[in-house]
Amino acid sequence: MGTLLMDILELFIRSGNDRLFSKTITEWLNTSDVRPWMALRKGKTVTQQWLAQQLHTYGIRPKTMRIAEERAKGYEFEDFKEAFRRYVPRGELEAFKKEIVEQQAVLQAKETGGAETGGEQGTRALGGD
Repeated sequence: MGTLLMDILELFIRSGNDRLFSKTITEWLNTSDVRPWMALRKGKTVTQQWLAQQLHTYGIRPKTMRIAEERAKGYEFEDFKEAFRRYVPRGELEAFKKEIVEQQAVLQAKETGGAETGGEQGTRALGGD
Protein backbone atom coordinates (compact mmCIF):
# COMPACT_ATOMS: atom_id res chain seq x y z
CA MET A 1 0.00 0.00 0.00
CA GLY A 2 2.96 2.30 0.54
CA THR A 3 3.52 2.20 -3.21
CA LEU A 4 0.02 3.54 -3.87
CA LEU A 5 0.61 6.39 -1.45
CA MET A 6 4.03 7.03 -3.00
CA ASP A 7 2.51 7.26 -6.47
CA ILE A 8 -0.18 9.65 -5.24
CA LEU A 9 2.47 11.77 -3.49
CA GLU A 10 4.41 11.91 -6.74
CA LEU A 11 1.33 13.09 -8.63
CA PHE A 12 0.61 15.83 -6.09
CA ILE A 13 4.20 17.05 -6.31
CA ARG A 14 4.47 16.87 -10.09
CA SER A 15 1.12 18.59 -10.60
CA GLY A 16 1.92 21.37 -8.13
CA ASN A 17 -1.72 21.25 -7.01
CA ASP A 18 -3.07 20.73 -3.52
CA ARG A 19 -6.31 19.21 -4.81
CA LEU A 20 -6.77 16.47 -7.39
CA PHE A 21 -9.85 14.88 -8.86
CA SER A 22 -10.23 11.13 -8.37
CA LYS A 23 -10.30 10.69 -12.13
CA THR A 24 -6.94 12.47 -12.45
CA ILE A 25 -5.37 10.09 -9.92
CA THR A 26 -6.86 6.98 -11.55
CA GLU A 27 -5.73 8.10 -15.02
CA TRP A 28 -2.21 8.66 -13.63
CA LEU A 29 -2.14 5.21 -12.03
CA ASN A 30 -3.50 3.51 -15.14
CA THR A 31 -0.82 5.06 -17.36
CA SER A 32 2.11 4.64 -14.96
CA ASP A 33 5.19 3.12 -16.59
CA VAL A 34 7.03 2.65 -13.31
CA ARG A 35 4.36 0.66 -11.46
CA PRO A 36 1.82 -0.84 -13.85
CA TRP A 37 -1.30 -0.83 -11.67
CA MET A 38 -3.39 -2.52 -14.37
CA ALA A 39 -1.03 -5.49 -14.34
CA LEU A 40 -1.15 -5.63 -10.56
CA ARG A 41 -4.93 -5.67 -10.78
CA LYS A 42 -4.84 -8.56 -13.30
CA GLY A 43 -5.67 -6.44 -16.33
CA LYS A 44 -8.38 -4.36 -14.67
CA THR A 45 -8.04 -0.61 -14.68
CA VAL A 46 -7.86 1.34 -11.47
CA THR A 47 -11.29 2.85 -10.85
CA GLN A 48 -12.38 5.70 -8.61
CA GLN A 49 -14.28 3.21 -6.46
CA TRP A 50 -11.22 0.97 -6.04
CA LEU A 51 -9.10 4.01 -5.16
CA ALA A 52 -11.63 5.16 -2.56
CA GLN A 53 -11.71 1.68 -1.01
CA GLN A 54 -7.92 1.53 -0.76
CA LEU A 55 -7.61 5.00 0.77
CA HIS A 56 -10.51 4.46 3.18
CA THR A 57 -8.16 2.21 5.18
CA TYR A 58 -6.17 5.35 6.05
CA GLY A 59 -9.18 7.49 6.84
CA ILE A 60 -8.87 9.31 3.52
CA ARG A 61 -12.18 9.88 1.76
CA PRO A 62 -13.02 11.66 -1.48
CA LYS A 63 -14.85 14.98 -1.32
CA THR A 64 -16.91 16.80 -3.85
CA MET A 65 -14.82 19.75 -4.98
CA ARG A 66 -14.47 22.34 -7.66
CA ILE A 67 -11.26 22.84 -9.58
CA ALA A 68 -11.52 25.67 -12.09
CA GLU A 69 -14.95 25.22 -13.68
CA GLU A 70 -15.20 21.47 -13.10
CA ARG A 71 -16.89 19.81 -10.15
CA ALA A 72 -16.20 16.18 -9.18
CA LYS A 73 -15.00 13.88 -6.39
CA GLY A 74 -11.39 14.32 -5.41
CA TYR A 75 -8.78 14.54 -2.69
CA GLU A 76 -6.85 17.27 -0.90
CA PHE A 77 -3.12 17.01 -0.20
CA GLU A 78 -3.75 17.92 3.44
CA ASP A 79 -5.80 14.72 3.91
CA PHE A 80 -2.80 12.59 2.89
CA LYS A 81 -0.10 14.17 5.06
CA GLU A 82 -0.44 11.82 8.03
CA ALA A 83 -0.66 8.72 5.80
CA PHE A 84 2.43 9.84 3.88
CA ARG A 85 4.36 10.29 7.12
CA ARG A 86 3.24 6.96 8.59
CA TYR A 87 3.18 4.57 5.65
CA VAL A 88 5.69 5.72 3.06
CA PRO A 89 9.01 4.06 3.99
CA ARG A 90 11.56 6.63 5.16
CA GLY A 91 14.28 5.41 2.79
CA GLU A 92 11.96 5.56 -0.20
CA LEU A 93 10.79 9.02 0.82
CA GLU A 94 14.37 10.32 1.16
CA ALA A 95 15.33 8.89 -2.25
CA PHE A 96 12.21 10.42 -3.78
CA LYS A 97 12.92 13.85 -2.24
CA LYS A 98 16.46 13.72 -3.61
CA GLU A 99 15.16 12.80 -7.06
CA ILE A 100 12.66 15.67 -7.03
CA VAL A 101 15.32 18.18 -5.94
CA GLU A 102 17.63 16.97 -8.72
CA GLN A 103 14.84 17.21 -11.30
CA GLN A 104 13.98 20.73 -10.13
CA ALA A 105 17.63 21.77 -10.46
CA VAL A 106 17.76 20.43 -14.02
CA LEU A 107 14.50 22.16 -14.94
CA GLN A 108 15.62 25.46 -13.42
CA ALA A 109 18.92 25.27 -15.27
CA LYS A 110 17.02 24.79 -18.55
CA GLU A 111 14.50 27.55 -17.92
CA THR A 112 15.51 31.17 -18.22
CA GLY A 113 12.68 32.42 -16.03
CA GLY A 114 13.31 29.92 -13.19
CA ALA A 115 9.59 29.14 -12.73
CA GLU A 116 8.77 27.01 -9.67
CA THR A 117 7.83 23.43 -10.47
CA GLY A 118 5.56 22.85 -7.48
CA GLY A 119 7.73 20.24 -5.82
CA GLU A 120 8.41 22.37 -2.76
CA GLN A 121 4.88 21.81 -1.48
CA GLY A 122 5.36 18.09 -1.04
CA THR A 123 8.91 18.17 0.28
CA ARG A 124 8.15 20.94 2.76
CA ALA A 125 5.07 19.12 4.04
CA LEU A 126 7.08 15.97 4.59
CA GLY A 127 9.84 17.58 6.61
CA GLY A 128 11.92 18.94 3.75
CA ASP A 129 13.32 22.49 3.62
